[in-house]
Amino acid sequence: MSWDVLWPDPAAVPPPKHNHRSRASPHRREEGSGPNNASVVLHVTIATRDGPVRLLLTGDIEPPAQQAVLAAHPDLAADVLKVPHHGSAHQDPDLFTAVHPRLAVISVGAGNTYGHPASRTLDLAATAGARVFRTDRDGQIVVFGTASRLRVATMKREEL
Repeated sequence: MSWDVLWPDPAAVPPPKHNHRSRASPHRREEGSGPNNASVVLHVTIATRDGPVRLLLTGDIEPPAQQAVLAAHPDLAADVLKVPHHGSAHQDPDLFTAVHPRLAVISVGAGNTYGHPASRTLDLAATAGARVFRTDRDGQIVVFGTASRLRVATMKREEL
């Protein structure tokens, strides 16, 4: 296994903005928040017997950082995309096109008040050709296998 840290790039990090909370939702933050855009982004390659499996792990980056990562690293193709920012609506469609993932994994809490994942983001993943797995519906998500036979196992815990 090998990995490259693609982000943050101290020379390219967009300046932090104030996190204004809207009256409509006390949890909604303005797009481009400094902490989200300072998330670590990793491009991971795992050697398998029939070729590499590539993952793009994106943290909570929002469009300004997504665009900067794409500009600095135009070859972002990956088999698995950890969808940025819990699948929020703030996504750059070009990122999904460039990555062209086979699988998209969204780490998101069930019943969250943010509205994650957004239907727009689910559509972006599907249009890019990805099968979408979500922790709110699927529970734990495990990706395994080889380059030619990538598999997913899910396990939803029963509520007591």
